[in-house]
Amino acid sequence: MKNITTHSIKSSITLLCLMLLGITSLAQNTSPLKVIEFRMIPNGIMDEGRLEKNQRTDLDDNPVCEIKVKAQGFDEGVMQRFKFSADGPWITKVEFDDKNEWRIYLSSNRRGSLKIKYQGDCVFDFPGELKPKKIYELTLGMETATLVIRTSPSDAAIYIDGERAGTGYASKAVSIGAEHRYKVVCDDYYPEENVVLFNSSERKELDVELAPNFGYITVKSTPSGADVYVDDKKAGVTPYQMKKISVGQHVVELRMAGYEPFADMVTIKAGEVDRQFEDVTLEAVLVATGTIVLESNPSGAVITIDGRQYGQTPKTLTDFPVGTYTVYFAKEGYQNLAQNLDLKDGGRETLSVTMSKTSVLQQTVSADGTVAGTSGGSAAANKTFTVNGVSFEMVTVKGGTFTMGATSEQGSDADSDEKPTHSVTLSDYYIGKFEVTQELWEAVMGSNPSHFKGSNLPVEKVSWNDCQMFVKNLNSLTGKNFRLPTEAEWEYAARGGNKSKGDKYSGSSDKNDVAWYDDNSGGRTRPVGTKSPNELGIHDMSGNVWEWCQDWYGNYGSGSHTNPQGASSGSYRVYRGGGWSSDAEYCRVSNRSNYSPVRGSNLGFRVVLIP
Repeated sequence: MKNITTHSIKSSITLLCLMLLGITSLAQNTSPLKVIEFRMIPNGIMDEGRLEKNQRTDLDDNPVCEIKVKAQGFDEGVMQRFKFSADGPWITKVEFDDKNEWRIYLSSNRRGSLKIKYQGDCVFDFPGELKPKKIYELTLGMETATLVIRTSPSDAAIYIDGERAGTGYASKAVSIGAEHRYKVVCDDYYPEENVVLFNSSERKELDVELAPNFGYITVKSTPSGADVYVDDKKAGVTPYQMKKISVGQHVVELRMAGYEPFADMVTIKAGEVDRQFEDVTLEAVLVATGTIVLESNPSGAVITIDGRQYGQTPKTLTDFPVGTYTVYFAKEGYQNLAQNLDLKDGGRETLSVTMSKTSVLQQTVSADGTVAGTSGGSAAANKTFTVNGVSFEMVTVKGGTFTMGATSEQGSDADSDEKPTHSVTLSDYYIGKFEVTQELWEAVMGSNPSHFKGSNLPVEKVSWNDCQMFVKNLNSLTGKNFRLPTEAEWEYAARGGNKSKGDKYSGSSDKNDVAWYDDNSGGRTRPVGTKSPNELGIHDMSGNVWEWCQDWYGNYGSGSHTNPQGASSGSYRVYRGGGWSSDAEYCRVSNRSNYSPVRGSNLGFRVVLIP
């Protein structure tokens, strides 16, 4: 009897040791799963409260025990695909808990095995009978595979499952039966990211070649030695050969002492060489000047030459570049006058004009200047003009005082050049209801420079100087004094004038209501007027195309200004409003941008008219 008792105790100890140490040798695998450990939790007592009454015993009234199934090296998504069955014991309940573990309740006092189905079967034979109401822990792992990644370029960073694995080359052991995500990144290249699934203990080798996020540009000039600027940053001197430049639109400018700067927009495509600047001939600076004396009766007429205002009569303009000009005189209550002037080197030309009173402003003007309708002389109702069969509408902007710059609704998007805010007072004026369309440009200029063609699309690929020529021709056709808006006139109109609701964009604080920009434009311009107007009925002052202003670009001051004309001189002109290829933040009413007078498929304009 004593010997039998001793033998029983030894058998029990042996069984317990086997359970505590893990019985991986008893698992039969056609699945990548493997048993890492099986043990009884010391002092662990099953919580019967988690079970219904009929789940606490099996069909033979044997009390159940609990097996917690844990994972080692794979995620919840893999765990949730497991299916369980038993041979010998009965399973009364299976559940997946909030700790990403399975809880299996099955018969005690019965020998048998547990089968886990996942891409095959993993069968685990219990090392003896399980004890009633005890808690056991089964830890599962995966057979591993090897993922090898080589990259081009060789300095690309490799990430596997979110962790950096190497540069140019990486080899990592990964679990079988799970998805493994890799990502390869490198400056100036598009990143690549994908998922690899391993079904067995295999080795997968991937050669990842990143696509370049840059093209090449060559720039040559006559004479050579000109400084090359890309987006206003010096990049080198000509000849500038096969240099990387990021994909997208850029302004390329050549500067050289004694020569006029040359600038244009370029669109760089991935992996391609752009050669549009391989034959640039710089023009020597012409310094010939003369003097212009301008007088009017009555005095106080606003003077405009080639779209830029020069104050009021009487006025003497010294050191004025030689050339042929049309000088416009405008004064409220008087008919506008236009006089031609030919200024020669060292010459002195005087224009004295007498202005006639008028009480009308033409509402519709044909190409020959015929009046089709009249109304009062100050800005009141909108005006429509017709040129060579094409009509365009000008919206009334009643004068007033507003705060210009980074007002509170612009928030953290505001840039430093939008500060300080300052008070501006403007007189009445008219501004185009729409951006100048290709149809109107063709009617005035006889050609269409736009990249995206369409009669009701905004004209683009027009430089600041091209706009001045358009204005000159339009004024000649209508006898009026159209020009580009000043930066202050543009912002006041964009904000809604004296009807402003204080929106971030022109007409709304929701950019999608009023703006075509990079996220919704589809990569091109859109017909004018297809987004909602602002408070004054003006369309597209946020987005579609950037719009040239009359001013030189300069810093803001904090003082008050009346009808400001911008900086007196400079190197860059202002453009406003954002465009189809711009981030939304550039479409804000206070945002400012500036460049040399270049051409680009995101640059257009609208005009103003002083009553």
